[in-house]
Amino acid sequence: MPELTQILTKATKTTPIVSKRILVIDALRGFTLFGILVIHSYASFIWIWESSPDPGKISFLDMIINNNLGNLFSNTLYSIFSFLFGLSFAIQLQNAISKKKPFKRKFIWRLFILLLIGYFHSLFFERDILQLYALLGMLLVLSSNLKNKTLLLLSSLFFILSIVVILVNTELSEIIVPLGESARALGFLELLGLGKFDSQILSGRLFSTASLFILGFFAGRKNIFKKNSENNRLFNRVLYTSGVIAVTSYIIFKWSSINAWPEACTQAIYAVERIAQSFFYVAVIVKLYQINLFQNILNYLVPAGKMGLTTYIMQSAFIILFYNLSASTINHLGLANAIGITCIFFILQILFAYCWLSRYRYGPLEWVWRSLTHLEWLPIQKQPIYNVR
Repeated sequence: MPELTQILTKATKTTPIVSKRILVIDALRGFTLFGILVIHSYASFIWIWESSPDPGKISFLDMIINNNLGNLFSNTLYSIFSFLFGLSFAIQLQNAISKKKPFKRKFIWRLFILLLIGYFHSLFFERDILQLYALLGMLLVLSSNLKNKTLLLLSSLFFILSIVVILVNTELSEIIVPLGESARALGFLELLGLGKFDSQILSGRLFSTASLFILGFFAGRKNIFKKNSENNRLFNRVLYTSGVIAVTSYIIFKWSSINAWPEACTQAIYAVERIAQSFFYVAVIVKLYQINLFQNILNYLVPAGKMGLTTYIMQSAFIILFYNLSASTINHLGLANAIGITCIFFILQILFAYCWLSRYRYGPLEWVWRSLTHLEWLPIQKQPIYNVR
């Protein structure tokens, strides 16, 4: 197999600097997609296991995974995914400005297509997040001319609001839940992705996602993933600060659970811990990518991250098909084996993405998305590279 980094960067050598792909971002997206797949598999298994009258024998390894997997991935990966969505918006906006091309209207149309993709995805996978991303993407368009300090302030306000919503969840639910039930009764609102807005609001996820969108946009503007000493110091600070906050808030969360603190207070602490853990993961990936050994390993995640939409939809299809097996079959496999099969599927996704991108410019769904955005079928086949001496 040829050197992966050389293959992935070859096509970027003659492109403007602003559009040159920073591979650590794709590696980070690939890692995030792996975590999302694993946590979806874990949640699906637990749902079947808990609803089965006779779940069968639980192995020691099953217990270890059950006790720790949620702490590693639950509610953290989508935070990184949201951050990267805002970051991608900043990169696309910078590219359009550098080429002096109109952007906002095309991006709004691009979001509308994503909304439709998300709707069809939600028909077979109820945990779809594409519709939410398409709707909140308008916030990025509206924020595109704001100053950097204003972006940071707005991101902070949305995050604070997500915590406040959790704290007043009981009172707010009396208003929001009936509105959500009314929205689900109207098919048109389901198409627009508003059928789950009540759960998104009450969980605080709507506002935390908005916060991370804006923060990712700010990070993209500041080009924080560019390799230089200033950004290196920034990620050192993020690594240590987020690590301390994550550990401290986790200890407080466990203490509050043991001592029966109010549920809303406990969940607010948990939300802080999850966000801190997300940024800890980002910093760890970035720092590891600076070490050649780990960079070579992480580069295997780049193709899957580069065609993230295709990877994400394929994972949903896998979860639906795999966990449509009989409950007795799933329980007989056990949690460890189910997660193992899930990991094997992701390895196959990496191989598929590597083979596909060696011949084509975009992933299959990325190509459809781009073509519909431009209202023309874009060339997808890579042109052969000739050495000119």
